[in-house]
Amino acid sequence: MLGFLKKIRRSAALMLLLLSLFGISADAAVFYSYSYNAEGETAPSPEGALPSGTFYGSEFAIGNFSSPSDIFISGDRIYIADTKNNRIVVTDPEFRSAEAIDSFERAGKLETFLEPSGICVANDALYIADTGNSRIVKLSLEGEFLLEITAPEDESLPEDFTFKPVKLAADSYGRIFVISDGYNMGLMQFDENNVYLKSVGAPKVNLSIAEQIWRKFSTKEQQERTQSVVPTEYSNLCIDGEGFIYVTNESTSKDIKAVRKLNANGTDVLNDENEFFGDNTSGGITYTGASAIVDLCEMEGGNYAILDRKRSRVFVYNNESEMLYAFSGPGTYGGSMSVAAAMAYSDGRFYICDTGKNAVCVFTLSDYGRLFSEIAEAKADIDFERESELWNEVIERNVNCTLAMCGLGDAAYKNRDMSLAMNYYKRAGAREEYSNAYSYVRREWIESNVVVILSGAVILCAGTAVLLRLYRKRLAAADKNSLLRKINFSSYVCFHPLDGFWDLKREKRGSVKMAAFWFAAAAAVFVSKSLFTGFIFNYTDIDSYNMLGNIVFVAAAVMIWCIAQWSVTSLMNGEGKFADIFVATCYALRPYVVINIIAVLLSNVLLIDEGDFYFILAAFALIWSAALIILGLMQTHNYTLSKTFLVIIVIAVVILLIVFIGMLAFALCQQLVAFIKDLVNEVTLRV
Repeated sequence: MLGFLKKIRRSAALMLLLLSLFGISADAAVFYSYSYNAEGETAPSPEGALPSGTFYGSEFAIGNFSSPSDIFISGDRIYIADTKNNRIVVTDPEFRSAEAIDSFERAGKLETFLEPSGICVANDALYIADTGNSRIVKLSLEGEFLLEITAPEDESLPEDFTFKPVKLAADSYGRIFVISDGYNMGLMQFDENNVYLKSVGAPKVNLSIAEQIWRKFSTKEQQERTQSVVPTEYSNLCIDGEGFIYVTNESTSKDIKAVRKLNANGTDVLNDENEFFGDNTSGGITYTGASAIVDLCEMEGGNYAILDRKRSRVFVYNNESEMLYAFSGPGTYGGSMSVAAAMAYSDGRFYICDTGKNAVCVFTLSDYGRLFSEIAEAKADIDFERESELWNEVIERNVNCTLAMCGLGDAAYKNRDMSLAMNYYKRAGAREEYSNAYSYVRREWIESNVVVILSGAVILCAGTAVLLRLYRKRLAAADKNSLLRKINFSSYVCFHPLDGFWDLKREKRGSVKMAAFWFAAAAAVFVSKSLFTGFIFNYTDIDSYNMLGNIVFVAAAVMIWCIAQWSVTSLMNGEGKFADIFVATCYALRPYVVINIIAVLLSNVLLIDEGDFYFILAAFALIWSAALIILGLMQTHNYTLSKTFLVIIVIAVVILLIVFIGMLAFALCQQLVAFIKDLVNEVTLRV
């Protein structure tokens, strides 16, 4: 997948280069769009939003923008903090006209702004973070001065604190929340009368166990010098329709959440299970490393979008923080962004301030992007039928959208069609949701078939008792060398290993054919676990599963163990021959075979919360067989327990050497084959 993405990026870059050489506009350039599947891998996706314009300010009489740093939409007006021009630009969604607010009158005296970098509109007032003047200015929508907030005097603030507001937001109660440059203890909260209340929602840093121990014994001076455990200040904030405060964090540290949703107490209540927002640290589409999130805006139905400054991309999520799509990317041509700084959304359009281009880039939702907005509204209206229709439309446009499968599953689940929900959840790889739906199906089946289940249990118990009685009779009458006796002896070895392995070697009660049977059965069970384990507990990718390769793996593991054991024990006074070693090892595999068959059958009827039964059985099978292999080695070669463990350590070293030499030989063979191919091609071309 990564190689495929790299090829797409190279092709796109080449195409744009050719366009520029021939003087063709690249305004309609479309970037590779993607989303993440259930395994966390990127999957191609239609564009969720398309570029619809770039505005530089030159369209207006007021002149070009210079480092626009923030943007806010209120009704039919767009407010832009034009930072380097020391003004606020007010325009309409179509950018047909504009006016600039670069000063205001206060007590008969004209005052100006100095590098304003934050802006918001609330309660019929305009709030401006006048960063260069270290203050917040509140104006009426007509530009009249109402209030000024300067550095608060509060004992809870650090002695060296400097008030330098860069971003702000106000709620319906008149409370103002401020991000001050250099202040990392959260949002500064003021009331409507310029009174500092408190700091809320300080970003938390999770310390490793080693760091916690070090801090216990370090001095205060050493702790103060440790920057890695200091909270990082927020990059931006916004208040949603319900009064919750969304905050973003530009830090790329995996220990600090990039997006948080704060309630009135400053507690993070964001409903998410994401380990990352934007692109993850294992690699991105354009750049490697984690995203640097600088802004967030609310969309319809609880959906929201975040802005990645590092990649100049926008990532859109639903109210469960599941990524829906991404759009745009880095560049200086149309449809791209250079240095994304802030973002606002209204009526299907994204307005993004680009301080690199000194412009506002506009993106309009595509038909694909609008589907997710409509889905969010259908969810809010509890309209399951409409939601299902929309998710089906998403799948028609994007067969890679596992989220759509989950959405259809959710709609079926809410509509109490659990069998259909299970089908969609399985296709989406949503095991927990599948388990929840299956619990209802299983309960209904049990309730509807109680009589059949009880009757079957009675018949099974009675049948088992009869079969055991017949088995004992046949066993008593069987010949010593019969197949039945040999099968029974393999059971005896499992439950009486010391006597069993002793008789296996010295009484010749074992059989190479029976050993080969358990060997083949172990390989078959190993493959069956991958193919037939219940969906809830099975993470095998069937499309890429190599059955032959897994059979070879089991065969190689057993044979390498036998060869290494024979090689070591031959030099350490072992009494067993290679055939004895092979027979003892294969007999020891019986618990693995029998118990895993039971575990696989159970995995198809258990819920995810009952998974302990499956995992305990699987682990017990391995432990039992491993213990038998060790005891088999001890009895086969007549070793003491201490010498047995010494021999096992030596065998482990020999196995590592065998594997290393095998890998080296394989690599050399590959190089030899490649050399011969090159030689043949060279001769063919010259002849």
